[in-house]
Amino acid sequence: MALSMITLETYQPHEKEPYMNGKQKAWFRKRLLEQREALVQEARRQLREIRETDFLQVSDMVDRSVSEIWREQQLRVQVRFREVLDRNTEALRLLEEGDYGYCSLTGEPIGIPRLLAVPDAIFSFEAQQLREKRGGMMALS
Repeated sequence: MALSMITLETYQPHEKEPYMNGKQKAWFRKRLLEQREALVQEARRQLREIRETDFLQVSDMVDRSVSEIWREQQLRVQVRFREVLDRNTEALRLLEEGDYGYCSLTGEPIGIPRLLAVPDAIFSFEAQQLREKRGGMMALS
């Protein structure tokens, strides 16, 4: 089903319509692809910044320590970007297979409000809370 860009721009999914209908799927696909592009662009920007600072030779021990701490933090941010990108990829895969919007743990609908807040969510709010309680914060939204 091809929906025009104008329709997708003005459309907002809501709970009063059939769950995961064609418009909702198209809207969430567009949103997931936009999220993916933003993540990739920001990750590339930060990698460039990390590479640029690698060339700086700092002779002062304190400055070198600060530089190393900054670099480690940036690398942790890159790991987080990768995790979010993986979750985005999984959500897009589920969308293609027709399972998007349903909890990967329970099979129940995740719900429009949660998907509007976290479009790459693959667990319902309750299932996510349970996962976090059982496994610390090994969370995949």
